[in-house]
Amino acid sequence: DLGCKDLDLLGAYQKICTGVNEAVKILGAKADYNPPAPKRCPNLSVNGKKISGNAQTTKKAHLR
Repeated sequence: DLGCKDLDLLGAYQKICTGVNEAVKILGAKADYNPPAPKRCPNLSVNGKKISGNAQTTKKAHLR
C-alpha cells in the first residue's frame, strides 16, 4: 500500500498528481492542480497550459 488504500477517487487522483508535481518542481516550474469538472479527470497545468492528464481504473478495490 502506497498510502492510497483508504482514499476516495479524488483523493487517489491527488496522490497520483503529487509525484508529477514534484517532477515539475525539479524542472523549475510551478504546476497547479485543477480539480475535475463532473465526469472528467483532474489535471496539472503550468501557466494555464495542461501538462498532465490522469486516468485510472479500479478492479476489486485495486487501483490500476
